[in-house]
Amino acid sequence: MRIVWTARYNKSLEYIFTCARDVYSRTTLKKLNSSIKSIEAILIENPLLGAVEPLLIGREQEYRHIVIKPLFKIIYRIEDDIIYMIDIWDSRRNPKNLTEGFA
Repeated sequence: MRIVWTARYNKSLEYIFTCARDVYSRTTLKKLNSSIKSIEAILIENPLLGAVEPLLIGREQEYRHIVIKPLFKIIYRIEDDIIYMIDIWDSRRNPKNLTEGFA
């Protein structure tokens, strides 16, 4: 298995870290980044670890998620031997917005 980061995922990650700089300490940001990297490494070995994302059931593809801390979740999908990192979602946002742009 290998991981591919989508433009949406990278944009969300950049936005989260840009906003978080004003709110969280450097140590907290490093821990968040470390958590994200750890989850990515775990997914390579256990791609089905994440639960099916309930807000995206019924789409053309199956989307899964893993929660990072209580505030964020990584949305991903599996296709053949590739794990596509689709989005990193701030769970405080309106859940209806999560479904926008998904096939």
